[in-house]
Amino acid sequence: MKESTPARFIVSVVVLHSVISGLHGLIHQALVIGLSLAQLNYVLWVTIVAPAVGVVLFWRGFRTPGAILILASMIGALVFGIYYHVWATGPDKILTLPQDGALPSLFQGTAVVLLILEALGCYVALRYLVGMMRFARPPPSKASLL
Repeated sequence: MKESTPARFIVSVVVLHSVISGLHGLIHQALVIGLSLAQLNYVLWVTIVAPAVGVVLFWRGFRTPGAILILASMIGALVFGIYYHVWATGPDKILTLPQDGALPSLFQGTAVVLLILEALGCYVALRYLVGMMRFARPPPSKASLL
């Protein structure tokens, strides 16, 4: 089956997000910036597993449920990332991270790229869903046009 450009774009954003998330996680470990058990579970289920399941559903033909799951997980990941990397005071706040070596810069860079990819993931999934809703409507009847 030949996939549409929007479908490939949605899948590409999620796959790239997964790769950057893995890199960001490795940098977290190298900088000894730990996460609580609740944070680890959130990251695992919301930012890693849910988008992967969404892509599998989407790719296997369950487009609407897949796009909804991708949208929900990208919103969840975006809110989490903004809170911990930008707003909350803590060891992984990118604006106050000590600059000693290349790893802090990589940490900051991957955090920013993740925020961008999560916003983009929200956009493309929502755009896909809105487009599906528009095309799913039946055409207006002649009586409603009068």
